[in-house]
Amino acid sequence: MNIKEAKLILLVFNEWIREFGHEYSRDLVPAIDTILSDGWISLKDRKPELDQECIIFNDVVMSGFIYKGLGVFHDNSEGLHCIIDTTHWMPLPEEPNQ
Repeated sequence: MNIKEAKLILLVFNEWIREFGHEYSRDLVPAIDTILSDGWISLKDRKPELDQECIIFNDVVMSGFIYKGLGVFHDNSEGLHCIIDTTHWMPLPEEPNQ
C-alpha cells in the first residue's frame, strides 16, 4: 500500500466516522484530517526532534511512535517495537477542544 492508497482508505473511513461513528470514534476525525491534509514529511527531507511522538508511514500508517534518532522509531508503550523502514512522518495533531 502506498501513501495515496492509505489516504483514500482514511478518506472513506473519515466520512463514515462523520456520518455513522460513535462519539468516541469522532475524536479520530482531527487526526485523520491532519493526515489527509498532506502533512506528511519525508524522512529524507527532515527528521523529527529526538523523543518526539509521531504518526509514521512505512507501507501502513501507525501512530504512537517516538523518534530515537538515526531513522529509528520505537512504540510509546514499552519500546518493544522498533521501526526502521519509515519513509514519512508527521507530528501528532493538537488535542481536541473540550
